[in-house]
Amino acid sequence: MAILRYYQQVIFTAFRHSLDWAQGAIFLLLIVVGAVSYFRGLPDMTAAISGWQAAALVFGSIIAVRLLLAPYWMHRELKALIPSPLKSDLSVTLHDGMAYEAMSVDSAGQPLPDARAWLVRVKNNGSQLLQKCQLMLDDQPVSRHFELRREEHKDFPVLRMQERVNDPRPIAYFLDPETWKILDGSGLLVNPGIHEIKVLSADSHPASLNVELSTTAVMPPREWRLATCV
Repeated sequence: MAILRYYQQVIFTAFRHSLDWAQGAIFLLLIVVGAVSYFRGLPDMTAAISGWQAAALVFGSIIAVRLLLAPYWMHRELKALIPSPLKSDLSVTLHDGMAYEAMSVDSAGQPLPDARAWLVRVKNNGSQLLQKCQLMLDDQPVSRHFELRREEHKDFPVLRMQERVNDPRPIAYFLDPETWKILDGSGLLVNPGIHEIKVLSADSHPASLNVELSTTAVMPPREWRLATCV
């Protein structure tokens, strides 16, 4: 039934549009045929057909051209219905290396293990102050609220690798929703795969970056890599 509805829409579109394109194509075709017949000495085809046959030929040709153009018209109409992507004043990029963190504490004041962190840079490319910005990793907040002045950028850790453990795993710490400090040293172990880093703001549309987390082996010892998806 879907294919019948498609061809029904094709026929409806073919007869709904103006005749400009179809008529222009037919008239151009007749001119080309006439010119070829004149310059190459081909027999005059108009002498072999009657008046009603000529009219039927032109009318049938117009219908055929309109049916050929109908899918293009449908594509153009559907494309016009797709909203253009909203432009964001924010941009987010992944740093090439990792930063070393030491002597950090959680929300209870307890020391956190030393770690290496993957950093991202968030930049305000607009002309106004952006307030209540926040960085997310797969819908999990990984930063407190912050502001960005015009052309200002800031760097934030999104994932950490704890040092001095037998099998270090990438971890995204949970944040206290009131203080935005690391909540009791707890976090989510992040699995290999594609992840979305998104930055939100009350004054701009969000910006996002897809990254791929990969590992060199299934069992330790292994290395972890975080790279921007191409």
